[in-house]
Amino acid sequence: MANVRSDVLDPVHLSALLRAAGELDNDQIAQVVVESERQTLVSTTRRLRVDLDGGSRRLRLFLKAPRTDSGIDITSSREAAFYMHVAPLSPPDLLPRCFDAADGDAAGWHVLLEDLTDSHEVVTEWPIPPLPVERRHVVERLMANASRLFAERYLPRRRLTIVHGDAHVWNALCPKDPARGDVRLIDWDGWRIGVAARDLAYMIALHWYPERRRRFERRCLEHYHAILVESGVHGYDFDALWLDYRRSVLCHVMTPIWQAAIKLGPWIWFGHFERTMMAVDDLGCLELLD
Repeated sequence: MANVRSDVLDPVHLSALLRAAGELDNDQIAQVVVESERQTLVSTTRRLRVDLDGGSRRLRLFLKAPRTDSGIDITSSREAAFYMHVAPLSPPDLLPRCFDAADGDAAGWHVLLEDLTDSHEVVTEWPIPPLPVERRHVVERLMANASRLFAERYLPRRRLTIVHGDAHVWNALCPKDPARGDVRLIDWDGWRIGVAARDLAYMIALHWYPERRRRFERRCLEHYHAILVESGVHGYDFDALWLDYRRSVLCHVMTPIWQAAIKLGPWIWFGHFERTMMAVDDLGCLELLD
């Protein structure tokens, strides 16, 4: 097993560690199985299942050791030093039980702890997103008017096109040599027929902070509209595009709420929500709910 000194998971050595900790009586270790593995910037963590002879019971351990392919050279571990020197002096039931730790020797550092995955969990995900009452009122007003907004724009079935559905810049591949081609759009899982401004609002309002958006937003839309006209689109002036864009920004308030509902972390949806709400404020989108 890479990144782990040879004696850490040796059944005889591990049996001695667990027996000294009161976890084994006369049981013998039949096998040690890696149930999952995860890499961080400088370490590799593994959840281990320790099967005892006769299938009498199983133990689960958590092993943390160096990641050998990390670009950061970590020859010792403050965490290992903590479990070696500080943890034994700490109050009981404050820390995971440590069965073994080594810091900075020739074979590399490691810590071997009890696995608390099945019995404990974090209080909440990071970050803890605030939701002011004013924001909640906006969402409630939007939901109350959603059917009307949809009917006004979509039911006439006019000025619609193919919409990507996930139009952020990471789904646009730019040629390294502009002379060899143009941008290529990828990841079409969410495509549909809709209002083109939904893609524009998704790319801009959800992902750009106010300073950037205020500098480039209208200029980008004007350029987009000019290309439409050059391509033969008629009867759709810039004011109509601007109104569609404002409607789309308002509707995208629901996008991060949907992301939260499908259990995407707040580090994804909360930023989208705040940036979209700032765009709603800047563009006067709440007027559309009156």
